[in-house]
Amino acid sequence: MKIKNVVKQYILIILLIAASLYLIFEPGFGFIALVRLYAKKGHYERELIEMRAKIILMQSKVERLKNNSEYLETIIREEMGMVKKGEKILIDDKK
Repeated sequence: MKIKNVVKQYILIILLIAASLYLIFEPGFGFIALVRLYAKKGHYERELIEMRAKIILMQSKVERLKNNSEYLETIIREEMGMVKKGEKILIDDKK
């Protein structure tokens, strides 16, 4: 009778260990998967903050382009390489 109880206890312990290991390492829903999901969530939240900041900067730039003709001219000259009629271009060979 004692041996049966000991065997039952060992089986119960083995089952509890197996269930615990399953809960920890199960690929889709285990504890490790949960930790990875929280890490991804943090990464995506930081990325979202960065994207929102970029959107604000771009909106500011668009407003400046709409309302400031001098800024528009500067952007056209610097980014598109355009010049006014009659201007001469100086090329720096040192660069």
